[in-house]
Amino acid sequence: MRIGIYAYGPGMGLGKGLDDLTERFAKIEADGFHTAWSANPGQIDQFTLMSLMGRITKRIELGTAVLRTYPYHPL
Repeated sequence: MRIGIYAYGPGMGLGKGLDDLTERFAKIEADGFHTAWSANPGQIDQFTLMSLMGRITKRIELGTAVLRTYPYHPL
């Protein structure tokens, strides 16, 4: 069985620093979860966040649960 977790989104520590986020994702991986999901809380770009979290994790799969498309121009 594969188990994922909603790792970051609205109401989950907005305003905390990058160190807190990297610790959260590293702990999620260390706790044995297979996937970690993040929704767009409007303060952190999800593509940037997942790129950074991908650098500190080794095996966990990362995904965006909700992503606003209008700020991203197709070009």
